[in-house]
Amino acid sequence: MNAPLTRVLVVDDDPDIAVQIRSMLRQSQWAYDVRAESGGSDLPRRLSRSECDVWILDHHLTEKAGSELLASLPPDAERPPFVVLTMSLDPALSHTYLALGAADFLNKDELRPALLERTLRYAIAHDENRRNLDRQQEHLLRSERMATIGRIAAGVAHEYNNLHAVALGSLERLQRRVGDDPASERLLVRITESIQSSRRISESLFKLGQSNDLTGSIIDLQARVDDILSLMQHQAVKAGVQLEFNGIEGQAPVEMDGSDAQLVVSHLISNSIHAVHAVPIPRISVHLQRSEAQVVLAVTDNGVGIAPEDLSRVCLPFFSRKGPHDRDGLFPRDALGTGLGLAVCQSVIENAGGHLELSSRLGEGTTATVTLPIAAHAPATAAAPPLVASLGVDPERPVSVVVVDDNEQLCELLAEELPHHGLEVTTFTSPALFLAKITEVHLDALVLDWQMPSISGGEIIKRLGDHLRGAPLPVFIISGGNLELPSGIPDGVVIKRILAKPFRISELAQMLSNVAVRPRSKTR
Repeated sequence: MNAPLTRVLVVDDDPDIAVQIRSMLRQSQWAYDVRAESGGSDLPRRLSRSECDVWILDHHLTEKAGSELLASLPPDAERPPFVVLTMSLDPALSHTYLALGAADFLNKDELRPALLERTLRYAIAHDENRRNLDRQQEHLLRSERMATIGRIAAGVAHEYNNLHAVALGSLERLQRRVGDDPASERLLVRITESIQSSRRISESLFKLGQSNDLTGSIIDLQARVDDILSLMQHQAVKAGVQLEFNGIEGQAPVEMDGSDAQLVVSHLISNSIHAVHAVPIPRISVHLQRSEAQVVLAVTDNGVGIAPEDLSRVCLPFFSRKGPHDRDGLFPRDALGTGLGLAVCQSVIENAGGHLELSSRLGEGTTATVTLPIAAHAPATAAAPPLVASLGVDPERPVSVVVVDDNEQLCELLAEELPHHGLEVTTFTSPALFLAKITEVHLDALVLDWQMPSISGGEIIKRLGDHLRGAPLPVFIISGGNLELPSGIPDGVVIKRILAKPFRISELAQMLSNVAVRPRSKTR
């Protein structure tokens, strides 16, 4: 029979009931496998979704044991729907059965093949609809919760990065004054590395706050995964892990930012490498499949697995079992435990229209499955960057740099440090004052903070087009948070680089030193 098999478990002390039900269901166009159970110790195991699709419970057992019987069974979310088989027409009892979680009830005196089948189909469909509704409500609540957390996290990370930009710049300045003191040098290096590590945490916080209306470029996930695995092979080999990739023929186009794809794939593989840390023969397999509508990426390991009580929480922000949260010593000591990795992965996957699903058995391993919709168009070949007109060179004077940032400490630091690199620096902590004096100030390059409370960096970019003529002005954007460039960049402006705070002043100085000097006659 082509119809799918429906597994029915009859829980009744009378074995003839199961025989009667089996006989009735043989007349159906559906295929049924009817089993009997008297309600013994094996019942909890058999009443799971892996054992049956729907079960029929005799009213005597319901009345005798009531909620105690149901309390001994798997949780409602894990057991299939059930129907009560009753001899009573008392409406009060039917309400009792429904209150205990029954999908419906059947009267033994009115038991007929068509009614029996209709009731069973209704119970299964009703249960599936209820589960879908629960999933949708949970998704909505989680989305609202994540959006709130994201907004708070993004605001905190923005201020956090501004403070660390000053700290990192001050450390660079201090390093020049330490001299030949190895102990002090080691301390400064340690502090600098800690600030750089905190930058990665900030980037994760911004991903949590990323809005759903952001659209990424179209990438070939097949090629991207292949590139990422090539980069991570060294890490896998160092950990003694066998890492395999089973790809597809052709492309797997998805609409997703390339950096987001790298973040997701690398984090899932890193998680698996941590999970197989203590396994005798550690293995990780990455599978990619494509259908007409979607691309499915699965990362499977044979590691420690996830405890059932943790499975529903591992994607919540700040939940972790690694690092200081490792209760049983199952993960490497150097494995970080910020609790942001999977939360960020889930956020960026859902922003791309997909979803992340985790399945795991404790002590056997975990599979992380990423499902993404197929992009409407194939990945575009990256276009060559536009050529910028030569700005001319005046070897007789240094590069003139204007810094616009509302952070007074950072402006002061850049004004003190950049001249050591042969740069001429003017700073403005007021964007309005800068715009008022734009015709009086000569600039070879502009260092512009993107997120300022009064006038944003994007507004300044637009207004610069009204004042600049001739060769384009190179602009270096610095930002403590995520930014979205305006759709129309004026002809008089070319954005050379975007630097996320905190950044090294020496790195910025190197970029500015390579800027060609603009003839002064072109600035009026």
